[in-house]
Amino acid sequence: MTAPFDVHVFEEKQPFKDFKEYVNVVDEDYTINKAIEFDVYKEPKHQMQNYFDVQFYDYDPVMKLSDYNEILKLKNMDTIELSNDEYFLVTSKDLLYKVENNKDIEKIQLTSGKELKLKGIDTKTYWYQINNTGRFAVIVPDEYVQGLEVSEQHLIIDTIEETDTKLREKIKQDLKHRLVIVNDDGETVVQYYRLSVRGSAIEEQNTMTAMIASICLYIAFILISAVGTVLAIQSLSDSTKYKYRYQTLKRLGVNDKSLFKTIRKQLLILFGVPVIYSILASFFMLVSVNNVYKIYLESEYSYLIYFVVGLAIFFFIYGIYWIATYIGFKRNINEES
Repeated sequence: MTAPFDVHVFEEKQPFKDFKEYVNVVDEDYTINKAIEFDVYKEPKHQMQNYFDVQFYDYDPVMKLSDYNEILKLKNMDTIELSNDEYFLVTSKDLLYKVENNKDIEKIQLTSGKELKLKGIDTKTYWYQINNTGRFAVIVPDEYVQGLEVSEQHLIIDTIEETDTKLREKIKQDLKHRLVIVNDDGETVVQYYRLSVRGSAIEEQNTMTAMIASICLYIAFILISAVGTVLAIQSLSDSTKYKYRYQTLKRLGVNDKSLFKTIRKQLLILFGVPVIYSILASFFMLVSVNNVYKIYLESEYSYLIYFVVGLAIFFFIYGIYWIATYIGFKRNINEES
């Protein structure tokens, strides 16, 4: 969503400049597989924008079919076909509800007077910087962009090697004159948001994920340890306090195998009851969180993987406490009073 391509940059201030400088900087350290340039046009009738809150932009961002298909090929995705009376809509998952099953957009009329009918809506090929509106793009046959004003020019670079943060910093340094501008009021405006490097985005996301996961695991470890310690102390205290009961059972002829089996059952119940509540609470909490964030995930069931992994870590730590308690319990009742 944030950086689907190795390098992506766009220009939005007219008159537009070419992208040769960006290509040359990347080419110094990387092998360029393919570079694609495409334009985003303004459709002033903004029929689609009406459903995405027109207060921000008074036009519909439009892309040529050929440019859109070039992007799909680069991502190894199936291209689309449009007849001369069809259009295609690309939007994000979280905004799909604004246009899905909306009969008012089944047909739109361009400024040229041409009427187009909706062929389909796709969310898989949407990314945040497909255009600067950040919400949707209308795909039309190439001939229908003639006469429309260009609002943005985009460059996509696909490299053979994996990119990293160093490339982003190099582009920011070497092309500072392109990414830091002076506005009409004479103020310096930093526009690094117009540049995205896939490797840098991955490193940032991995770092953030590792930080959050480490904090959560640390808190979880403390809480599990606290519960395990309390239960272990309680159990070992009981084993010492009521040791004579187990010795009495031995004198009555109960063998160690049966006795230890009873102890295991006792400890499983003692340690197991708190687990039932925690698993149920964790699952329903995770489902609730997933209902909010599933639109950003590859699958709405991805949270189940995290739930299972979390349980595995939990039972591993919890199991150590149970085993240690069981061993200590046996040792206590085997000691002579």
